[in-house]
Amino acid sequence: MKWWPRRRRPVVFLHIGAMKTGTTYLQSLLESNRAALGEAGFLLPGTPRELTLGVRDILRLTRNDPALEARASGVWSAQVAKMRDWRGPASIYSMEFLASADETEAARVIDSLQGLDVHVILTVRDALSAIPAEWQRWSRNRGTMGWPDYVEQLREGRSGSATRVFTKTQDVVRMVRTWAPLVPAGRFHVLVVQNPSAPRELLWERFAGIVGVDPAVADTSLVRPNPSLGFGASDLLRRINPVQHGTHHLAYKRVERHAAREVFWPHREHEPKHRLDAATAEFALDWNRTVREALQADGVRVVGDLADLPTEADPQRFDPGDRPVDVDPAVVGACARLMVEGYEARAAEAGRPLPPRDSDERAAALTRGRPVQVDGLPADVAADVRLAAATMRLMVEQEPTT
Repeated sequence: MKWWPRRRRPVVFLHIGAMKTGTTYLQSLLESNRAALGEAGFLLPGTPRELTLGVRDILRLTRNDPALEARASGVWSAQVAKMRDWRGPASIYSMEFLASADETEAARVIDSLQGLDVHVILTVRDALSAIPAEWQRWSRNRGTMGWPDYVEQLREGRSGSATRVFTKTQDVVRMVRTWAPLVPAGRFHVLVVQNPSAPRELLWERFAGIVGVDPAVADTSLVRPNPSLGFGASDLLRRINPVQHGTHHLAYKRVERHAAREVFWPHREHEPKHRLDAATAEFALDWNRTVREALQADGVRVVGDLADLPTEADPQRFDPGDRPVDVDPAVVGACARLMVEGYEARAAEAGRPLPPRDSDERAAALTRGRPVQVDGLPADVAADVRLAAATMRLMVEQEPTT
């Protein structure tokens, strides 16, 4: 590695999110190119999992889990020590939980970095794309609300968990006002995620330009795909999530991620895409308008094109009225059958075969959580969904939690 003279003050680029704005892509790219970035003088002070623990530590997001608290304790301080000792041009710390910090939490983060030249990077995304992405994330984290009800709650601003979580993870105006005053002028960077039709690598090129590394240092072909759920799979999951009530969160996430990557991702192109209704589309365009005005008014450094946060769109793209078309029950049923087959295969490969589909043991799994949501489904599809719910419950119960 090249020898770098010690700087008076080490430089840190703190990429705080927001969620669903290409963070997984950037983090995967950084981690896949850790050695090359290190040779170029850029430190990653931990793996993505270790950085998650560090942020949980500094934001105190471990208080309800003693085992997690024990693993996270002291991790942030150790990572900060690495960044203080680094002699290269900069350290890069990317973890999207930071964007949800309130003023007290954000100040605690910056105070812990005293003596370092801190830059903050916030990635932002068009709300027309962010809303469906957030519902998918909601479904993958035990959410139970259907797509039409979800967007209606957001649009009307009604009190509820969907509105609260969306605002916490997507309120760019609040994020700017929380973080920008904590760093000197010129060190708060807003990176606008490009239009979906643009090359994915453009996000990395813009990010690299902010931190000062040659984008060619990183091999973008090393990035693993980040499996997202389609419309039908997301709806299936929110329907069977109540049955998973009371299971261990880590086991649930491992089983859910297996379904996303190994079961649903290979069939993703066959699922219909989310569509917004006209009223929710107007809500999203207004959201973009508010974000654009805040970015211009606050005088932050914007990288990318604000036109990628559109304030106008072709109305033909959206369903008329104020309620989007829900998922076709046939698609939900197909996803349920795929899930059952995929989980049964995984259990057999692990040497822990599941009980027969028509057994009392399989049926009993439905009684250990809350009722499965089969409203609006034909009887045959409802039966498929119940079987998927019971199968997932059994898989989660046998999944290790360490």
